[in-house]
Amino acid sequence: RLPVALISYGDLKTRLLGLFPDAGRVTVDGLRLETADGFILARESVTEPVVTMRVEGLNRDAFNGLIEKCLRALPEVSSKICEQVGQMEGQ
Repeated sequence: RLPVALISYGDLKTRLLGLFPDAGRVTVDGLRLETADGFILARESVTEPVVTMRVEGLNRDAFNGLIEKCLRALPEVSSKICEQVGQMEGQ
């Protein structure tokens, strides 16, 4: 969950499309990019000023690779991404 005060859905979407130009695209209810390593789903909340981004890798290395690419492409929200990935790993 990324605050729109830090990055808009449109900006996030543009950067992800540039980052994964060869990914399969599904645009129902947001943007889903399907890569050889897994997928990234981004969608704008209709109830809160946030963009939800979900990343799933086929395995731990694939997940880490997708996250690293997102961190480099989205520096203004990289700390939020790291914080949320850390919370997920602690579960």
